[in-house]
Amino acid sequence: MKRIYKFFVLISLFVFCLGSFTSATSFGDDAVKILEQLCRIQRVAFTEGEVYTADYLGRLFRDMGYDTVFEEILFPDNTILNFEQGDFLSHNIIATKPGQSDLEILIGASYDSSDVKGSTGFEGATGVSLLLEIANKIKEIELPYTVKFVLFGAGKQGNIGATHYVSTRSQEDLNKIMCFLNITNLGSGKELYIYGNEGAKGFVRDELLEIAKENNIKLFTSPAMEEFLIPEGVGYDIGDQVPFKYSNVPYGFMEATSWESISSEFQIPDDPTGEGLGIIDGSKYNNYADIMETFEDRVSENLNNASELIYKFLVREDKSIKIITSLTEENISKVGEITYTLYKDGKKIKTKKSDENSIVIFDKLENGSYKVEVSASQEIKFLKNINEFEFNFDSNGEFVFVNDEIDTYTYREEFTDIYESTRKDISESGFNVGVKKLLFDYLVEGNGTEEDSMDKNDKMIKNLSITLGVLVVIYILLRIIFSILNKKD
Repeated sequence: MKRIYKFFVLISLFVFCLGSFTSATSFGDDAVKILEQLCRIQRVAFTEGEVYTADYLGRLFRDMGYDTVFEEILFPDNTILNFEQGDFLSHNIIATKPGQSDLEILIGASYDSSDVKGSTGFEGATGVSLLLEIANKIKEIELPYTVKFVLFGAGKQGNIGATHYVSTRSQEDLNKIMCFLNITNLGSGKELYIYGNEGAKGFVRDELLEIAKENNIKLFTSPAMEEFLIPEGVGYDIGDQVPFKYSNVPYGFMEATSWESISSEFQIPDDPTGEGLGIIDGSKYNNYADIMETFEDRVSENLNNASELIYKFLVREDKSIKIITSLTEENISKVGEITYTLYKDGKKIKTKKSDENSIVIFDKLENGSYKVEVSASQEIKFLKNINEFEFNFDSNGEFVFVNDEIDTYTYREEFTDIYESTRKDISESGFNVGVKKLLFDYLVEGNGTEEDSMDKNDKMIKNLSITLGVLVVIYILLRIIFSILNKKD
Protein backbone atom coordinates (compact mmCIF):
# COMPACT_ATOMS: atom_id res chain seq x y z
CA MET A 1 0.00 0.00 0.00
CA LYS A 2 2.79 2.44 0.88
CA ARG A 3 4.37 1.88 -2.52
CA ILE A 4 1.06 2.76 -4.14
CA TYR A 5 0.91 5.97 -2.09
CA LYS A 6 4.46 6.89 -3.07
CA PHE A 7 3.63 6.18 -6.69
CA PHE A 8 0.56 8.40 -6.37
CA VAL A 9 2.69 11.20 -4.91
CA LEU A 10 5.14 10.94 -7.80
CA ILE A 11 2.25 11.11 -10.28
CA SER A 12 0.88 14.18 -8.49
CA LEU A 13 4.24 15.94 -8.67
CA PHE A 14 4.60 14.98 -12.33
CA VAL A 15 1.15 16.38 -13.14
CA PHE A 16 2.05 19.57 -11.24
CA CYS A 17 5.23 20.03 -13.28
CA LEU A 18 3.53 19.06 -16.54
CA GLY A 19 0.81 21.63 -15.93
CA SER A 20 3.41 24.37 -15.54
CA PHE A 21 5.21 23.29 -18.71
CA THR A 22 2.01 23.10 -20.75
CA SER A 23 1.00 26.55 -19.60
CA ALA A 24 4.37 27.97 -20.59
CA THR A 25 4.26 26.60 -24.13
CA SER A 26 0.68 27.50 -25.13
CA PHE A 27 -0.02 30.37 -27.53
CA GLY A 28 -1.29 33.72 -26.27
CA ASP A 29 -1.17 33.07 -22.49
CA ASP A 30 2.04 34.99 -21.85
CA ALA A 31 0.81 37.90 -23.96
CA VAL A 32 -2.33 38.23 -21.80
CA LYS A 33 -0.21 38.32 -18.63
CA ILE A 34 2.13 41.01 -20.01
CA LEU A 35 -0.88 42.95 -21.31
CA GLU A 36 -2.27 43.43 -17.81
CA GLN A 37 1.05 44.87 -16.62
CA LEU A 38 1.40 47.27 -19.56
CA CYS A 39 -2.09 48.68 -19.06
CA ARG A 40 -1.53 49.81 -15.47
CA ILE A 41 -0.38 53.33 -16.46
CA GLN A 42 -0.70 55.73 -19.38
CA ARG A 43 2.25 55.69 -21.77
CA VAL A 44 1.77 58.97 -23.60
CA ALA A 45 4.72 59.87 -25.84
CA PHE A 46 7.42 62.10 -24.33
CA THR A 47 6.09 61.69 -20.79
CA GLU A 48 7.43 59.98 -17.71
CA GLY A 49 4.98 57.12 -18.23
CA GLU A 50 6.43 56.29 -21.64
CA VAL A 51 9.99 56.40 -20.29
CA TYR A 52 9.14 54.08 -17.38
CA THR A 53 7.43 51.71 -19.82
CA ALA A 54 10.48 51.69 -22.08
CA ASP A 55 12.62 50.82 -19.08
CA TYR A 56 10.28 47.95 -18.13
CA LEU A 57 10.16 46.56 -21.68
CA GLY A 58 13.92 46.77 -22.05
CA ARG A 59 14.36 44.75 -18.88
CA LEU A 60 12.01 42.06 -20.17
CA PHE A 61 14.10 41.71 -23.33
CA ARG A 62 17.31 41.68 -21.32
CA ASP A 63 15.95 38.98 -18.99
CA MET A 64 15.25 36.83 -22.06
CA GLY A 65 18.91 37.18 -23.02
CA TYR A 66 18.47 39.54 -25.96
CA ASP A 67 21.03 42.13 -26.99
CA THR A 68 18.88 45.22 -26.36
CA VAL A 69 19.54 48.74 -27.66
CA PHE A 70 17.74 52.00 -26.87
CA GLU A 71 17.64 54.60 -29.64
CA GLU A 72 16.80 58.15 -28.61
CA ILE A 73 14.16 59.92 -30.73
CA LEU A 74 14.75 63.65 -30.85
CA PHE A 75 13.02 66.26 -33.02
CA PRO A 76 12.66 70.04 -32.76
CA ASP A 77 9.45 71.73 -31.58
CA ASN A 78 8.40 72.97 -35.02
CA THR A 79 8.93 70.06 -37.35
CA ILE A 80 7.10 68.73 -40.40
CA LEU A 81 5.88 65.88 -38.19
CA ASN A 82 3.80 68.41 -36.23
CA PHE A 83 3.64 67.19 -32.63
CA GLU A 84 4.25 68.63 -29.19
CA GLN A 85 7.52 67.62 -27.55
CA GLY A 86 7.29 66.88 -23.83
CA ASP A 87 9.90 66.91 -21.08
CA PHE A 88 11.27 63.44 -21.81
CA LEU A 89 12.98 61.74 -24.69
CA SER A 90 11.19 58.91 -26.47
CA HIS A 91 13.03 55.72 -27.43
CA ASN A 92 12.93 52.89 -29.91
CA ILE A 93 13.80 49.58 -28.22
CA ILE A 94 15.57 47.06 -30.45
CA ALA A 95 16.13 43.44 -29.40
CA THR A 96 18.20 41.32 -31.79
CA LYS A 97 18.32 37.55 -32.22
CA PRO A 98 21.30 36.82 -34.52
CA GLY A 99 20.75 34.08 -37.09
CA GLN A 100 22.99 32.24 -39.54
CA SER A 101 22.66 35.19 -41.92
CA ASP A 102 22.57 38.96 -41.45
CA LEU A 103 19.40 39.12 -43.56
CA GLU A 104 16.62 40.31 -41.25
CA ILE A 105 12.97 39.84 -40.44
CA LEU A 106 11.65 42.76 -38.37
CA ILE A 107 8.62 42.52 -36.10
CA GLY A 108 7.43 45.83 -34.65
CA ALA A 109 4.80 47.55 -32.53
CA SER A 110 4.41 50.97 -30.90
CA TYR A 111 4.29 50.94 -27.11
CA ASP A 112 2.93 54.42 -26.32
CA SER A 113 -0.73 55.30 -25.67
CA SER A 114 -3.07 58.14 -26.61
CA ASP A 115 -3.49 61.15 -24.34
CA VAL A 116 -7.14 60.39 -23.48
CA LYS A 117 -8.51 60.43 -19.93
CA GLY A 118 -9.43 56.93 -18.81
CA SER A 119 -7.39 55.19 -21.51
CA THR A 120 -4.25 53.19 -20.79
CA GLY A 121 -3.74 52.13 -24.39
CA PHE A 122 -5.04 48.55 -24.19
CA GLU A 123 -5.31 47.92 -27.93
CA GLY A 124 -1.81 49.18 -28.73
CA ALA A 125 -0.44 47.15 -25.83
CA THR A 126 -1.77 43.91 -27.36
CA GLY A 127 0.78 44.09 -30.17
CA VAL A 128 3.60 44.83 -27.72
CA SER A 129 2.59 41.94 -25.47
CA LEU A 130 2.37 39.53 -28.39
CA LEU A 131 5.75 40.66 -29.70
CA LEU A 132 7.31 39.89 -26.30
CA GLU A 133 5.68 36.46 -26.20
CA ILE A 134 7.03 35.59 -29.67
CA ALA A 135 10.49 36.83 -28.64
CA ASN A 136 10.40 34.49 -25.65
CA LYS A 137 9.20 31.51 -27.70
CA ILE A 138 11.94 31.68 -30.33
CA LYS A 139 14.87 32.77 -28.14
CA GLU A 140 16.38 29.25 -28.06
CA ILE A 141 15.50 28.28 -31.66
CA GLU A 142 18.22 28.45 -34.28
CA LEU A 143 17.03 30.35 -37.35
CA PRO A 144 18.69 30.91 -40.75
CA TYR A 145 18.07 34.67 -40.61
CA THR A 146 18.38 37.38 -37.98
CA VAL A 147 15.18 38.48 -36.22
CA LYS A 148 14.82 41.99 -34.79
CA PHE A 149 12.02 42.92 -32.42
CA VAL A 150 11.48 46.69 -32.50
CA LEU A 151 9.23 48.56 -30.07
CA PHE A 152 8.62 52.06 -31.40
CA GLY A 153 8.20 55.14 -29.26
CA ALA A 154 5.80 58.00 -30.09
CA GLY A 155 3.70 55.89 -32.44
CA LYS A 156 0.48 57.75 -31.61
CA GLN A 157 2.15 61.01 -32.65
CA GLY A 158 2.29 59.98 -36.30
CA ASN A 159 4.51 56.87 -36.33
CA ILE A 160 7.50 58.93 -35.21
CA GLY A 161 9.43 55.94 -33.83
CA ALA A 162 9.03 53.91 -37.04
CA THR A 163 9.87 56.96 -39.16
CA HIS A 164 12.99 57.55 -37.09
CA TYR A 165 14.04 53.91 -37.45
CA VAL A 166 13.71 53.82 -41.25
CA SER A 167 15.24 57.26 -41.78
CA THR A 168 18.37 56.53 -39.77
CA ARG A 169 19.17 53.29 -41.64
CA SER A 170 21.46 53.31 -44.63
CA GLN A 171 20.33 51.88 -47.94
CA GLU A 172 22.60 48.90 -47.30
CA ASP A 173 20.88 48.26 -43.95
CA LEU A 174 17.43 48.49 -45.54
CA ASN A 175 18.47 46.02 -48.25
CA LYS A 176 19.08 43.43 -45.54
CA ILE A 177 15.47 43.56 -44.35
CA MET A 178 13.53 40.74 -45.98
CA CYS A 179 10.26 41.99 -44.51
CA PHE A 180 8.65 44.01 -41.72
CA LEU A 181 5.59 42.80 -39.79
CA ASN A 182 3.58 45.38 -37.84
CA ILE A 183 1.29 43.96 -35.13
CA THR A 184 -1.18 46.08 -33.18
CA ASN A 185 -4.81 46.32 -32.01
CA LEU A 186 -5.23 42.57 -31.53
CA GLY A 187 -7.74 42.76 -28.68
CA SER A 188 -11.44 43.50 -29.10
CA GLY A 189 -11.59 43.29 -32.91
CA LYS A 190 -14.07 40.77 -34.31
CA GLU A 191 -11.68 38.97 -36.72
CA LEU A 192 -7.96 38.83 -37.48
CA TYR A 193 -6.84 40.62 -40.65
CA ILE A 194 -3.53 40.77 -42.50
CA TYR A 195 -2.53 43.32 -45.17
CA GLY A 196 0.58 43.67 -47.32
CA ASN A 197 2.15 45.03 -50.49
CA GLU A 198 0.39 44.87 -53.83
CA GLY A 199 1.05 41.79 -55.96
CA ALA A 200 3.81 39.23 -55.38
CA LYS A 201 5.63 41.63 -53.09
CA GLY A 202 2.83 41.03 -50.59
CA PHE A 203 4.30 37.63 -49.70
CA VAL A 204 4.01 38.30 -45.94
CA ARG A 205 0.23 38.58 -46.28
CA ASP A 206 -0.01 35.64 -48.68
CA GLU A 207 2.13 33.28 -46.60
CA LEU A 208 0.28 34.09 -43.36
CA LEU A 209 -3.05 33.49 -45.11
CA GLU A 210 -1.72 30.11 -46.28
CA ILE A 211 -0.47 29.20 -42.81
CA ALA A 212 -3.87 30.15 -41.36
CA LYS A 213 -5.62 27.91 -43.89
CA GLU A 214 -3.35 24.97 -43.08
CA ASN A 215 -4.03 25.37 -39.34
CA ASN A 216 -7.79 26.10 -39.55
CA ILE A 217 -7.34 29.62 -38.18
CA LYS A 218 -9.65 32.38 -39.40
CA LEU A 219 -7.56 35.12 -41.01
CA PHE A 220 -8.88 37.64 -43.54
CA THR A 221 -7.59 40.48 -45.68
CA SER A 222 -9.05 43.83 -46.69
CA PRO A 223 -11.46 44.36 -49.59
CA ALA A 224 -10.54 46.57 -52.54
CA MET A 225 -11.11 50.29 -51.95
CA GLU A 226 -11.89 51.34 -55.51
CA GLU A 227 -12.55 54.99 -54.67
CA PHE A 228 -8.97 55.30 -53.42
CA LEU A 229 -7.51 52.94 -56.06
CA ILE A 230 -6.33 50.54 -53.34
CA PRO A 231 -6.33 46.84 -54.37
CA GLU A 232 -7.64 43.98 -52.26
CA GLY A 233 -5.28 42.93 -49.48
CA VAL A 234 -3.26 46.17 -49.31
CA GLY A 235 -5.20 47.88 -46.52
CA TYR A 236 -4.71 51.52 -45.61
CA ASP A 237 -1.70 53.75 -44.99
CA ILE A 238 -2.05 54.11 -41.23
CA GLY A 239 0.45 52.47 -38.91
CA ASP A 240 4.12 51.76 -38.32
CA GLN A 241 4.35 49.87 -41.61
CA VAL A 242 3.95 53.08 -43.66
CA PRO A 243 7.57 54.36 -43.55
CA PHE A 244 8.79 50.82 -44.32
CA LYS A 245 6.35 50.49 -47.23
CA TYR A 246 7.50 53.73 -48.82
CA SER A 247 11.14 52.87 -48.30
CA ASN A 248 10.60 49.74 -50.40
CA VAL A 249 10.71 47.24 -47.52
CA PRO A 250 8.11 44.44 -47.98
CA TYR A 251 5.60 44.62 -45.13
CA GLY A 252 2.73 42.90 -43.41
CA PHE A 253 0.23 44.54 -41.06
CA MET A 254 -1.81 42.34 -38.70
CA GLU A 255 -4.72 43.64 -36.62
CA ALA A 256 -8.03 42.49 -35.20
CA THR A 257 -10.92 44.56 -36.56
CA SER A 258 -14.16 44.40 -38.56
CA TRP A 259 -14.83 45.65 -42.08
CA GLU A 260 -18.59 45.53 -41.47
CA SER A 261 -18.66 49.23 -40.56
CA ILE A 262 -16.57 51.54 -42.77
CA SER A 263 -15.84 55.24 -42.25
CA SER A 264 -17.36 57.12 -45.18
CA GLU A 265 -14.62 59.75 -45.00
CA PHE A 266 -11.52 57.55 -44.73
CA GLN A 267 -12.77 54.20 -46.08
CA ILE A 268 -11.29 52.27 -43.15
CA PRO A 269 -13.01 50.29 -40.38
CA ASP A 270 -14.53 52.61 -37.77
CA ASP A 271 -15.84 49.81 -35.54
CA PRO A 272 -13.29 47.06 -34.72
CA THR A 273 -15.86 44.99 -32.83
CA GLY A 274 -18.49 44.91 -35.57
CA GLU A 275 -21.08 45.59 -32.87
CA GLY A 276 -21.70 49.32 -33.25
CA LEU A 277 -19.39 50.40 -30.44
CA GLY A 278 -17.31 52.81 -32.49
CA ILE A 279 -13.52 52.98 -32.36
CA ILE A 280 -12.22 51.72 -29.02
CA ASP A 281 -8.58 52.60 -29.63
CA GLY A 282 -8.17 56.25 -28.71
CA SER A 283 -11.29 56.39 -26.53
CA LYS A 284 -11.67 56.45 -22.74
CA TYR A 285 -12.81 52.80 -22.89
CA ASN A 286 -9.45 51.66 -24.24
CA ASN A 287 -8.30 50.22 -20.92
CA TYR A 288 -7.81 46.77 -19.45
CA ALA A 289 -10.87 46.69 -17.16
CA ASP A 290 -13.47 47.87 -19.69
CA ILE A 291 -12.31 45.74 -22.62
CA MET A 292 -11.65 42.55 -20.67
CA GLU A 293 -15.05 42.81 -18.97
CA THR A 294 -16.79 42.60 -22.35
CA PHE A 295 -14.29 40.95 -24.69
CA GLU A 296 -12.05 38.73 -22.55
CA ASP A 297 -12.67 35.57 -24.57
CA ARG A 298 -12.18 37.40 -27.86
CA VAL A 299 -8.92 38.97 -26.67
CA SER A 300 -7.58 35.56 -25.64
CA GLU A 301 -8.64 33.97 -28.93
CA ASN A 302 -7.13 36.77 -31.05
CA LEU A 303 -3.82 36.66 -29.21
CA ASN A 304 -3.76 32.86 -29.30
CA ASN A 305 -4.32 32.72 -33.07
CA ALA A 306 -1.98 35.61 -33.87
CA SER A 307 0.78 34.09 -31.76
CA GLU A 308 0.51 30.70 -33.49
CA LEU A 309 0.48 32.28 -36.96
CA ILE A 310 3.53 34.47 -36.39
CA TYR A 311 5.45 31.68 -34.67
CA LYS A 312 4.87 29.34 -37.61
CA PHE A 313 5.73 32.13 -40.06
CA LEU A 314 9.15 32.50 -38.40
CA VAL A 315 9.87 28.82 -37.72
CA ARG A 316 9.56 27.00 -41.06
CA GLU A 317 9.85 23.25 -41.56
CA ASP A 318 11.21 23.40 -45.11
CA LYS A 319 14.37 25.06 -46.40
CA SER A 320 13.65 27.30 -49.38
CA ILE A 321 14.66 30.51 -51.16
CA LYS A 322 12.05 32.78 -52.76
CA ILE A 323 13.03 35.66 -55.08
CA ILE A 324 10.49 38.28 -56.15
CA THR A 325 11.44 40.58 -59.05
CA SER A 326 9.92 44.08 -59.09
CA LEU A 327 10.14 45.89 -62.46
CA THR A 328 8.86 49.10 -64.01
CA GLU A 329 5.97 48.92 -66.49
CA GLU A 330 8.31 49.47 -69.43
CA ASN A 331 10.43 46.47 -68.45
CA ILE A 332 7.76 44.13 -67.06
CA SER A 333 7.64 42.25 -70.37
CA LYS A 334 11.29 41.28 -69.86
CA VAL A 335 10.65 39.45 -66.58
CA GLY A 336 10.89 36.08 -68.34
CA GLU A 337 14.40 36.92 -69.52
CA ILE A 338 15.71 37.29 -65.96
CA THR A 339 17.42 34.20 -64.59
CA TYR A 340 18.60 33.32 -61.11
CA THR A 341 21.34 30.74 -60.55
CA LEU A 342 21.75 28.95 -57.22
CA TYR A 343 25.18 27.79 -56.02
CA LYS A 344 25.78 25.40 -53.12
CA ASP A 345 29.24 25.19 -51.56
CA GLY A 346 30.61 26.89 -54.69
CA LYS A 347 28.95 24.49 -57.16
CA LYS A 348 26.16 25.44 -59.56
CA ILE A 349 22.93 23.65 -58.60
CA LYS A 350 19.99 25.14 -60.51
CA THR A 351 19.08 27.99 -62.86
CA LYS A 352 15.51 29.30 -63.04
CA LYS A 353 13.68 32.07 -64.89
CA SER A 354 11.10 34.33 -63.25
CA ASP A 355 7.56 33.07 -63.86
CA GLU A 356 4.56 35.21 -64.90
CA ASN A 357 4.18 36.30 -61.26
CA SER A 358 7.83 37.46 -61.16
CA ILE A 359 8.68 34.73 -58.63
CA VAL A 360 11.47 32.17 -58.48
CA ILE A 361 11.51 29.49 -55.77
CA PHE A 362 14.33 27.10 -54.89
CA ASP A 363 12.87 24.57 -52.46
CA LYS A 364 13.69 21.24 -50.79
CA LEU A 365 17.21 22.44 -50.00
CA GLU A 366 19.75 20.72 -47.78
CA ASN A 367 22.18 22.18 -45.28
CA GLY A 368 25.13 24.05 -46.72
CA SER A 369 26.44 27.39 -47.98
CA TYR A 370 24.44 29.06 -50.75
CA LYS A 371 24.75 31.99 -53.14
CA VAL A 372 22.38 33.40 -55.76
CA GLU A 373 23.42 35.11 -58.99
CA VAL A 374 21.17 37.16 -61.26
CA SER A 375 21.35 37.59 -65.03
CA ALA A 376 19.33 40.30 -66.79
CA SER A 377 19.51 42.64 -69.77
CA GLN A 378 21.64 45.75 -69.46
CA GLU A 379 18.57 48.01 -69.42
CA ILE A 380 17.52 46.58 -66.06
CA LYS A 381 19.51 47.81 -63.06
CA PHE A 382 18.65 46.32 -59.69
CA LEU A 383 18.74 48.03 -56.32
CA LYS A 384 20.17 44.93 -54.66
CA ASN A 385 23.18 43.00 -55.85
CA ILE A 386 22.01 39.52 -54.94
CA ASN A 387 25.53 38.19 -55.55
CA GLU A 388 26.45 39.74 -52.23
CA PHE A 389 23.97 37.61 -50.33
CA GLU A 390 25.70 34.45 -49.22
CA PHE A 391 24.18 32.43 -46.42
CA ASN A 392 24.19 29.08 -44.66
CA PHE A 393 21.30 26.70 -44.15
CA ASP A 394 21.93 24.76 -40.96
CA SER A 395 18.34 25.04 -39.77
CA ASN A 396 14.87 25.19 -41.27
CA GLY A 397 13.49 28.40 -42.74
CA GLU A 398 12.87 30.49 -45.83
CA PHE A 399 14.90 33.35 -47.30
CA VAL A 400 12.89 35.90 -49.29
CA PHE A 401 14.54 38.48 -51.57
CA VAL A 402 12.71 41.29 -53.29
CA ASN A 403 14.92 42.36 -56.20
CA ASP A 404 13.73 45.87 -57.08
CA GLU A 405 14.64 47.71 -60.21
CA ILE A 406 16.37 50.99 -59.30
CA ASP A 407 13.97 53.07 -61.40
CA THR A 408 11.05 51.94 -59.21
CA TYR A 409 12.81 53.11 -56.09
CA THR A 410 12.33 56.86 -55.85
CA TYR A 411 10.59 57.47 -52.54
CA ARG A 412 13.53 56.51 -50.37
CA GLU A 413 15.62 59.44 -51.60
CA GLU A 414 12.81 61.92 -50.94
CA PHE A 415 12.09 60.31 -47.58
CA THR A 416 15.74 60.60 -46.51
CA ASP A 417 16.00 64.21 -47.70
CA ILE A 418 13.03 65.23 -45.55
CA TYR A 419 14.47 63.49 -42.53
CA GLU A 420 17.92 65.02 -43.02
CA SER A 421 16.41 68.50 -43.25
CA THR A 422 14.61 67.82 -39.98
CA ARG A 423 17.85 66.76 -38.32
CA LYS A 424 19.45 69.97 -39.62
CA ASP A 425 16.68 71.96 -37.97
CA ILE A 426 17.50 70.19 -34.71
CA SER A 427 21.19 71.09 -34.82
CA GLU A 428 20.49 74.72 -35.73
CA SER A 429 17.79 75.20 -33.11
CA GLY A 430 19.97 73.98 -30.25
CA PHE A 431 16.93 72.06 -29.04
CA ASN A 432 17.48 70.22 -25.78
CA VAL A 433 15.18 68.19 -23.56
CA GLY A 434 15.66 66.71 -20.11
CA VAL A 435 15.45 63.03 -19.43
CA LYS A 436 15.86 61.06 -16.24
CA LYS A 437 18.85 59.03 -17.35
CA LEU A 438 18.84 57.23 -14.02
CA LEU A 439 15.88 55.19 -15.23
CA PHE A 440 18.20 53.45 -17.63
CA ASP A 441 20.63 52.05 -15.11
CA TYR A 442 21.98 49.40 -17.45
CA LEU A 443 23.95 49.53 -20.69
CA VAL A 444 22.35 51.12 -23.74
CA GLU A 445 24.09 48.53 -25.91
CA GLY A 446 25.59 45.09 -25.36
CA ASN A 447 24.66 41.88 -23.65
CA GLY A 448 24.71 43.27 -20.14
CA THR A 449 27.11 43.55 -17.26
CA GLU A 450 28.36 40.80 -15.00
CA GLU A 451 26.14 42.20 -12.27
CA ASP A 452 23.07 41.80 -14.51
CA SER A 453 23.99 38.16 -15.10
CA MET A 454 24.34 37.58 -11.36
CA ASP A 455 20.90 39.13 -10.77
CA LYS A 456 19.45 36.83 -13.41
CA ASN A 457 21.01 33.77 -11.74
CA ASP A 458 19.74 34.88 -8.33
CA LYS A 459 16.21 35.17 -9.72
CA MET A 460 16.43 31.72 -11.30
CA ILE A 461 17.72 30.17 -8.06
CA LYS A 462 14.95 31.92 -6.11
CA ASN A 463 12.25 30.64 -8.49
CA LEU A 464 13.63 27.10 -8.38
CA SER A 465 13.75 27.25 -4.57
CA ILE A 466 10.11 28.36 -4.40
CA THR A 467 9.04 25.61 -6.80
CA LEU A 468 10.96 22.99 -4.80
CA GLY A 469 9.43 24.27 -1.57
CA VAL A 470 5.92 23.99 -2.99
CA LEU A 471 6.59 20.42 -4.13
CA VAL A 472 7.94 19.46 -0.70
CA VAL A 473 4.86 20.94 1.03
CA ILE A 474 2.55 19.00 -1.31
CA TYR A 475 4.50 15.83 -0.65
CA ILE A 476 4.29 16.28 3.15
CA LEU A 477 0.57 17.04 3.02
CA LEU A 478 -0.08 13.92 0.97
CA ARG A 479 1.98 11.81 3.40
CA ILE A 480 -0.06 13.14 6.32
CA ILE A 481 -3.37 12.45 4.55
CA PHE A 482 -2.35 8.91 3.63
CA SER A 483 -1.03 8.28 7.17
CA ILE A 484 -4.43 9.20 8.63
CA LEU A 485 -6.18 6.95 6.10
CA ASN A 486 -3.87 4.06 7.07
CA LYS A 487 -4.71 4.43 10.76
CA LYS A 488 -8.42 4.31 9.97
CA ASP A 489 -7.86 1.12 7.98
